[in-house]
Amino acid sequence: MKWNPNRMGATLRLCGGSLRIRSVNVRSPTLLRMTASYVFEGELFRWAARREKWLFVSLPEDVSAEIAEFPAPPRGFASLRVDVTLGASTWTTSIFPGGDGRYTMPVKRSVYERQGVDEGDTVQVSVRLLDVG
Repeated sequence: MKWNPNRMGATLRLCGGSLRIRSVNVRSPTLLRMTASYVFEGELFRWAARREKWLFVSLPEDVSAEIAEFPAPPRGFASLRVDVTLGASTWTTSIFPGGDGRYTMPVKRSVYERQGVDEGDTVQVSVRLLDVG
């Protein structure tokens, strides 16, 4: 990759992850693209409102508070699109703000079965926001 004097990038370390400014157009500094990534551990829990088995994991309070500060486009249920990695599985889903101030996200059945985890297990999750900036 060649260096372009009109574009610059940087990584800022935040409380629970990092904010990656992928490119800044020096001639138009208002145009910048950012990605924020977090790695955390959380317990898989079942959503009791459904008969079928739906598993979810909540993001930590500090990470959720940080994410809530990012500007984001309006989406249904105030959700944010994310890329998620759990074990060897990566997929795109959404995180949703909860009444407790924490974001929560669904974990696909195919993912938790493939990774050999289930309700009550603590898992390491990597989340990358797609719609911030």
